[in-house]
Amino acid sequence: MIIELAPPKVNLTLDITGRWEDGYHLLHSLVVFPSGGDELSFEPSEKLELTISGPFSAGLPTSADNLVVQIAAYLRSHFHVTSGANMHLTKNLPVASGIGGGSADAAATLRGLNKLWDLGLGRERLQEIGALFGADIPVCVKSVPCFMEGVGEKLSDQVVMPDLGILLVNPGVSVATPLIFSKLNYPKGEVGGVPEKVSRFAHSESLIAYLKARFNDLQSPAVSLVSEIASVLDVLEGSDTSLFHRMSGSGATCFALYPSYEIATTAASAISSAHPDWWVHPASLNRGG
Repeated sequence: MIIELAPPKVNLTLDITGRWEDGYHLLHSLVVFPSGGDELSFEPSEKLELTISGPFSAGLPTSADNLVVQIAAYLRSHFHVTSGANMHLTKNLPVASGIGGGSADAAATLRGLNKLWDLGLGRERLQEIGALFGADIPVCVKSVPCFMEGVGEKLSDQVVMPDLGILLVNPGVSVATPLIFSKLNYPKGEVGGVPEKVSRFAHSESLIAYLKARFNDLQSPAVSLVSEIASVLDVLEGSDTSLFHRMSGSGATCFALYPSYEIATTAASAISSAHPDWWVHPASLNRGG
């Protein structure tokens, strides 16, 4: 059995830097992939099948409507694979929550089937295939802290991050990403400047200073549409030990950074007790840290 983890993708920053004539928005984002997330397993089989379990599995399709199945079918056809695969997804991340759960699952499928079927594809080739199915999949194939630009196709080298704790909080609501982008009213055909990229954050102070100088341009329109996001941000702002907080992606998941994983876990317990209906996930900013 081959097991691939699908960690959450957290946008520490998200600047909208332009918009093409076809309507696609250009972005500049510092992304990280904390510990935890979904898990996919792959076993040899004559058929190509997907099963799903986990706390957020309800209502998810196991048919061709699922990106995991679509990518598996593409790989099988494109590379003339004669065998199948028994795929199982343990869905631990909330759906449509601004942390790239579906894209992370798709990326894990590319990595897992590449191994199971011995396709011999390098990471760049997997990223190219992933881009056919979604703009966030290439960065999720990489799954290391980095900057992503354009519509997600331009990725920097790995960014060195300090060892911090991070807390992800979702109020239990899904957000439609296209609706959030529609609220931006960014003129088509305009391209602005690109923010500075940094290759290394040696300590927490330098990272926090960088984050405070940048934004998530989707946060304001998301808050205007989903009031629960403001409630989460208020709670994180009131967490005495947090170093910084913001919304990730198009929401509704928000994050807060803490000096350590242990401190983030303590904060998670307090927030979970006060808001038992929220999804609260403490993690290490650097997986394995």
